[in-house]
Order: sequence, then structure tokens, then C-alpha cells
Amino acid sequence: MSPRVSVLMPVLRPDPGYLRRAVDSVLAQRFGDLELVIVEDPGGLAVADILGARPDRRVRIFTNATRTGLVAQRNRALHEARAELVAMLDADDVAEPERIGAQVRRLADEPGLAVLGSAIQLVDADERPIAMRRYPLAHADVVAAMPRENPLAQSAVLARRDALLACGGYRFAIDNTGEDYELWSRLARAGGRFANLAAPLVRHRIHAGASKAQRVRALLRSTIAVKRQHWSARMGLGDRLRMHAEAALLLAPPALVMRMFLARQRTRG
Repeated sequence: MSPRVSVLMPVLRPDPGYLRRAVDSVLAQRFGDLELVIVEDPGGLAVADILGARPDRRVRIFTNATRTGLVAQRNRALHEARAELVAMLDADDVAEPERIGAQVRRLADEPGLAVLGSAIQLVDADERPIAMRRYPLAHADVVAAMPRENPLAQSAVLARRDALLACGGYRFAIDNTGEDYELWSRLARAGGRFANLAAPLVRHRIHAGASKAQRVRALLRSTIAVKRQHWSARMGLGDRLRMHAEAALLLAPPALVMRMFLARQRTRG
């Protein structure tokens, strides 16, 4: 019998402690009718070796023979999922115990809803709170925000699998970023309905090192590319000014980009 929810987790060279914490947060959900689908690209210590012998049969690990990339990993996870509802969680994030149950109930109440996110709690490497990241709640507000920014946190999304597959799944990424924003944009333009829950249901780790700073710069590049591809005709003056500011920020030193990113997150509570 198929589970009601498949939690999808792409993995490449994971931090062992963070991965175990992420997996345990899925298995500890108060809503237990789920599976965890891990799609691993090779590149270091194998997921099976990190997790060890796990008696929980809800964990299904698929290891690619060669490096495929994040988009291919996410799409394979979508196709391997056995449930009608799919939840996303990154391998260094933590799902709150009530997350899946709260999102399943909302989608049951709104059959027309395709994608449901939530607020997230930003935490540091040791899971100490940094800031709250909130998003628009209602469909109209979520879509209205898309020309300006990505109004959904990928790691906090629960979606209808058929809606994502019908829209073509994931297609785009710049340095492993932006694939979610591009998919939500494409789905929104096709008429998909969105919402966010106000409660923070995921703890999202922020690493303040140089590699994270480079990732923020990649995220800026992918964000600009998605805006130009999907939202250029619908941008207001403020949206265009914001995009130009993002482009200018790419010229700044990586450490400054990271400091500005963190400062902005702290103002979004």
C-alpha cells in the first residue's frame, strides 16, 4: 500500500551529522504515513554508511552510478515517489514534528491547492536561531510576489506530485540554485494555486562560510535569470529596481554579499 506522503531528499557529499538529524526529523513526524526517498549522487561517504543499519522501512535510498546534478536528482525523486503528495527537505535542514500533518490537513481542506509552503526558522550550524523567514500566505499574494522574489521555501514545500509532473518537473538550475523558483514560476503561469502556512515548520541551516557566500551569489544569478525568463513583462518599477540592485550586488565581495543576505533575513521576521 502506498504512503500518503513521500518526503524527497537529494543528497551529495552530506555532512553526516546534519544528514542524520534531517532523516530523524522525518521519521519522528507525528504524521507517520510517509516514506523518505533519498536520491544520492556519488561523491563521498555513502548515505547508507552514514545512516547505518536502519530498521525503518520507510527510508528508500537510490544511489546514482555517476554524478547527475540537482535537477536530475529532484526529478528522479519525483518519479520514485509512491505517494500523491510530495514534501521537500534538504539534507541539512530539520522538519518540525508537526510539519507534514499540518500541511496534509491544509491540502485536504483545499483540493485545488497545488503547492503549500510555510515560514522557516533560520538557524546556524549548531541549530541556534538566527531569524524567522516569513512568506505571503494567500495564493494571490504568493503569485503577486513572484516577479520580485521566490515566495516559497523549497525545503518547506508540500505539493501534489501530479501537478509538478504535469508542469514538466524541474528543468533549470545555476550552480545548483534556482530550480525551485523556476518551477513555481512556470506552475503559477500555468494556473497552479499556491499558499504558505504562517507557522515555521522547518529549521533551515545557514552556514556563514565562504562556500555559502558563493552559493548566495549563485542564487542571485539564478533569481535574476528566472525573473527575466518568466516575469519581465509583469514587473513594476519597484521590481525592476530590485532586480538591478541584485545584479549590482554580484559585483560586491562574497563576504559582503553574505553579510547583506543575513542582514536581510533578520528583517523578515
